[in-house]
Amino acid sequence: MKKIIIILIFLSSAQYVMAALAPQYQNKRDMDVMVAYLKEHPKLDSSVKTIDLPGYTIFFNNGCKAVFGRKSTEKPFGWVGPADPLEFKKLKCPAK
Repeated sequence: MKKIIIILIFLSSAQYVMAALAPQYQNKRDMDVMVAYLKEHPKLDSSVKTIDLPGYTIFFNNGCKAVFGRKSTEKPFGWVGPADPLEFKKLKCPAK
């Protein structure tokens, strides 16, 4: 009987925990943001050299690169939910 009571107390005290987004879904969301940027700037899409998903960067043939980063938002203590959304930060081009 004591074991049942202890198990019930343990189970009733368990907290609901929100899991982080699985990597394949997070990568898809990040890639969608980067591709949306290219769609908004059609003059750039013809000069795309590579897309560095882990580095959140799009490299262009002329040496320019579009840099993305995580949008910073406040989260409650203990938050383990999905990462903040990716957003465009800056376009860097070499000085000529």
